[in-house]
Amino acid sequence: GCQSCHHKPVVTDHLDELSRHVEDYKNHFSRFITASGSSDRLSLLQLEAVAIGGRIEDLITDLILMALPSLEQRTLRATAKIDRSWQVLSVTLLLTLLSAFLVATVLSRRITRPVELLAAAAQKISAGELGAQVAVREPGEFGRLLQAFNSMSTTLQANKERQQRLLERVITAQEEERRRVAHDLHDELGQDLAGLAVNVEALQKLWVSPDDAIRGRLEQLRTQISETTDQTYDLILGLRPSVLDDLGLVPAIRAHAERVLSKENVSFVFDASRLRERLSPAIETTVFRVLQEALSNVLRHSEASRVKMVLAARDGVFEGQLVDDGRGFDPGTIQHDGSDGQGLGILGMQERAALCGGAVEIRSQPAGGTTVLIRIPLQV
Repeated sequence: GCQSCHHKPVVTDHLDELSRHVEDYKNHFSRFITASGSSDRLSLLQLEAVAIGGRIEDLITDLILMALPSLEQRTLRATAKIDRSWQVLSVTLLLTLLSAFLVATVLSRRITRPVELLAAAAQKISAGELGAQVAVREPGEFGRLLQAFNSMSTTLQANKERQQRLLERVITAQEEERRRVAHDLHDELGQDLAGLAVNVEALQKLWVSPDDAIRGRLEQLRTQISETTDQTYDLILGLRPSVLDDLGLVPAIRAHAERVLSKENVSFVFDASRLRERLSPAIETTVFRVLQEALSNVLRHSEASRVKMVLAARDGVFEGQLVDDGRGFDPGTIQHDGSDGQGLGILGMQERAALCGGAVEIRSQPAGGTTVLIRIPLQV
């Protein structure tokens, strides 16, 4: 601003001088036309015209040079304005893109978040947590979808609880019926067989006939009665051993394991040193049935030569373990829903333990033996 004010008077003087020289040039040109008849006069006017033209050229050059700084400043200012405009435009474009990205992210999150919640809840349901719920904070269609999912999971949980109560009543009724049948067999059929055995023995003593065939038949009858009596008592013990109610789990399961394994010449190791108190009747019955089924599987499938059973209670949880050295199997090939008939026993074990809040785990591999683990919380 100060530099342009400094140059303004100078430029005006130059313009005035330029105007005078142009006027002189016009006068010389008129005189040049008037004196066109005299060669000397023409030469002089030509020289004066050349001098005036040179002066005009110098003045124009000076004006251009004086104007250059102002042009440069204006150019620089224009360039600066363009640069600032580009900067503003770049920042505006960047902010626009960033805003668009944030909006897209928020919208995408609002769309994917309910789907993620549904997927997580569905995984919980597939893992057995049928009552899994999803927090409903979304309006519109997504909100209705989440509410429908929660309603479905609530229904599933209610159905599961109803089935568990029904199963519990069925198992309780089954145990009561087992107890009743075992009692009837012991008191009636057992007594009758014992009486029959006594009568046959007395008949053998009173028989004086030398007929060896009849004596042989009597001995055969006595043997059959003895075998039938043993089978009857095995059936009674399998239904509901009275020792389970009278003395508890440890004597009952040890006696049962020794009896069934000894018949197949399978060695048996038993350790209940860390289970020093009796459990509740419900847990004792559940553990006895689970281990009874596990022993039955050992005899039917494993071809084992050695079985070890460990019972313990620690940190408020009962833990039972049954290990055999049999041929093992791949647990992944067993349908635990019982649809193929092979996993029905395992399913029954798991359901019994679940009724007491526990779980049964099967670990096995081909040619690697099998381990059955049962865990049940003692505060049921």
